[in-house]
Amino acid sequence: MIRTNPNREQDIQYSRTTLMPLVSPTADSAVILAAAMSGLRAIFRPGLRYHKVGVMLGEISDAGVCQADLFAAADDSRRTRLMSLVDRINQQQGRGTVRFASEALDDAWHMRAAHRSPRYTTCWDELPVVQC
Repeated sequence: MIRTNPNREQDIQYSRTTLMPLVSPTADSAVILAAAMSGLRAIFRPGLRYHKVGVMLGEISDAGVCQADLFAAADDSRRTRLMSLVDRINQQQGRGTVRFASEALDDAWHMRAAHRSPRYTTCWDELPVVQC
């Protein structure tokens, strides 16, 4: 999904979504990123001031539960090992240690959260403390 800022009435308003179904279930980040980039290319319009972009994944299931496709190519065991290695490195060394080139964002970019509501129910550090 992609959209411009609806509160900036002086800007051109644009909002689009697209669905990129995968041929078969996968845990391969490269396949998921390729589908996301393909969807973005289909709905992106240059020159607009975008406010929000997002990717949603649906029909997520455990790897052992998915129905195999009789006519699909067999899984590449090297690819599966590669994705397991990337996941293991990122778990041990910290999120984002190894990432795909298409994920690269300028490290100076950070989400603006000045108006975010407190996360009392999900973040221990923001839990209010009562002094007696």
